[in-house]
Amino acid sequence: MGLMQLMPATAKELGVDPNDPAQNVMGGAKYLASMIGKYGDERLGIAAYNAGPGNVNKAIKKAGSRDWNTVSKYLPKETQNYVPKVMKNWGR
Repeated sequence: MGLMQLMPATAKELGVDPNDPAQNVMGGAKYLASMIGKYGDERLGIAAYNAGPGNVNKAIKKAGSRDWNTVSKYLPKETQNYVPKVMKNWGR
């Protein structure tokens, strides 16, 4: 929902109104930062923002690693494509 495409449950968890642009962006930024902190890796955090932490956890388990190049193979194609685009636009 909204600019940051927050899931309703995520917006509720963050305590933001996803229909309010300022709250949506602040909530999305807070959620992204929390995912990067949780995984200790920018790429895995961005993947969790896009595909959900449950999918990233499953991919890590299947990969037997936290290495992005290994884990990414077990994530949805959309996420495999999304993460490099975000990293490039982020200047990383």
